[in-house]
Amino acid sequence: MHLLTNAEAVTSGVASLILFSTTLCAGYALAANGNAGHDAAPTAVVAVPVTAESIATADCESRIARLHDRLMVTAAQESLWHEVASIMRINDRAVDALATARHEGAAKMTAVEDLRSYGEITAAHAVGIRAFAPAFAALYESMTETQKQNADAVFRRDERLPEPKAT
Repeated sequence: MHLLTNAEAVTSGVASLILFSTTLCAGYALAANGNAGHDAAPTAVVAVPVTAESIATADCESRIARLHDRLMVTAAQESLWHEVASIMRINDRAVDALATARHEGAAKMTAVEDLRSYGEITAAHAVGIRAFAPAFAALYESMTETQKQNADAVFRRDERLPEPKAT
């Protein structure tokens, strides 16, 4: 039995996502044109290449949309939310660029270079949080008490971590 390395797992996952995305988009394009198996003249379907950057952007946008929904942002709060979302995008790009460079150079890095690379990512994350906090604080101050209680619960529970085990 062959266990996949992290790089092999990521490559396999990206390849599967590309295949799925291409198939899904082509199906939608055909259906939208009313050309799914009918006698109408065929229309061209243009495949848009899926890159690691486009996947990272989609992932970031998904997190932003999910947080927007979970925080129950109102129409009156949208201008404050746009600032929060903008900072999230900037932070994501900064950390993603460093993580990509780290991944691409991992095979040739010395232990010291690896630690420095990790430190750069951690530092970028810290800078990002310092930029995010005041923008989020402004949004938070505009929230109703119910929204604030909800936001507190949302931020207490990190979705990336497993549920705590009952004792």
